[in-house]
Amino acid sequence: HSIGGRVAMALALDNPNAIRDLVIVDVSPIGLPPGVNFVPRLLKTLEEIKLRPDVSLIEARQDAKEQMKKYIRGEKLRNFLGTNLIVDDKLKNLYGKLMYNRLRKFS
Repeated sequence: HSIGGRVAMALALDNPNAIRDLVIVDVSPIGLPPGVNFVPRLLKTLEEIKLRPDVSLIEARQDAKEQMKKYIRGEKLRNFLGTNLIVDDKLKNLYGKLMYNRLRKFS
């Protein structure tokens, strides 16, 4: 039930020599049936979050969760996704831990 399974299968399909063994349960490397677009919509929503510069991590997470409300109804899911924001201490800015544009290729 994760995008990780799809990524693993896509890697195995694209580069069969790179994978020795792979066990996948209950996930498919192909797209979802028409009308079932939750994961792509979720990733698109996360990609489009605009973070304000020079705000605290707490404020940035609140801003992100507020922006997610339009497409993600579940408060628990928004809170979980908000934890994806972290601070880059060297650059003094905020960013998402996941590379959504790469994940969208497999959703």
